[in-house]
Amino acid sequence: MSAKQGEFVGPYEVSGDETIQGRISGPVTVRTGAHLVVQGMIDGPVEVESDAALTVQGLFSAQVVANDGLILIAGMTTTKPWRDAPGGRYALARGTLIQSGRSNLMLRHDGLLEELTAGPAGEVDIDQRAASVSDYLYFDAAEDRFVRLDE
Repeated sequence: MSAKQGEFVGPYEVSGDETIQGRISGPVTVRTGAHLVVQGMIDGPVEVESDAALTVQGLFSAQVVANDGLILIAGMTTTKPWRDAPGGRYALARGTLIQSGRSNLMLRHDGLLEELTAGPAGEVDIDQRAASVSDYLYFDAAEDRFVRLDE
């Protein structure tokens, strides 16, 4: 897997296995059979083709225009791509933070979303929970919740 560091501005296409350490701004297309790992931040329009995967370890602030593959998020997301662009598969690491409008949510180990309350200065205390992420829960559209893969 090739690795690149820095800030990248799309249009950006990935046709093999690649790691970006930094920031990538779309449009980003992950082609069939490819895997893009972003360790940092991704924003802008994103398309994931069939048998392709996008893994984000950091901040996911992208708009998914199409997902026929797999999108994995560990860290924080400012969008709910499983709602905005149904299809494909979505997985969030346990402990991932979801910023949704005025609320801050955390994906619990049981697949439910827990609302986090802000302190007096507006900060959210996550008790290091987002740093101890160990595995992923997958969004089950039929059940409208996140589940373990073996459920």
